[in-house]
Order: sequence, then structure tokens, then C-alpha cells
Amino acid sequence: MYAFGLVETNRFDEAEETAKLGLSLNPKDGWATHALTHVYEMTGQFDKGMELLGKTVEDWETCNYLSTHTYWHWGIFNVEINEPEAALEIFESKICPSTVRSGMMLDFVDAASLLYRLQLEGW
Repeated sequence: MYAFGLVETNRFDEAEETAKLGLSLNPKDGWATHALTHVYEMTGQFDKGMELLGKTVEDWETCNYLSTHTYWHWGIFNVEINEPEAALEIFESKICPSTVRSGMMLDFVDAASLLYRLQLEGW
């Protein structure tokens, strides 16, 4: 969570280092994955973000409400690299079912947000 605070204060190098340290100690730390994902998103390193999420999906996929939100980030990475079909696939296979199952407002926000981003891109 400290790494996420560093991201929120634009201290991206420190955030990346701290998140990677957290993941080296506990690969299933959903907050560390989330923070590192934000680093890659905020610094325009979308390919690195997608690579991170793809390699570690089994570690963070079971992390309570962060799982749906992390899939949302993965979808946003796909929007950013102009792969809307991949973003829609993440929505349909991961975000939508999880949102229906959980009923959590944060999941609904992520679901609506990804669809809106796709709409803004003409999808």
C-alpha cells in the first residue's frame, strides 16, 4: 500500500522499487501488483503493464475486490495500445461476470468505465 501512496504522489521510481520489493516478498500481494500496474499506466509503459499482469494473473486473480479492478487496468492498457477487441474480451470474460457475482459498486464503476472508454474510442 505504501507503493500505491508513492504512485499517487508522482514518485514513480520509488513506487516501482517498493512494489517490486513487495512482490519479491509476497508474489500474491494484490496491492503491490496494483501499485506497479499504476506505475506502468502513469508512465505510459502499457506493454510492461500487460506483461506484468499476464505473468502474474494467477497470483492476483484471487485478491478480493482488487481482482476486478486489476482486470480493468488490463483492459485500459489494451485501449491505450489500440486493441479494443482485447479490452472487450476482458470485460466480457472477467469484469462482467465478477461484477454480477459480487454486486459491488466499485466493480460496477470499473465495468461502466471500461465500456465508456471503449465508446470514446469509437467502439
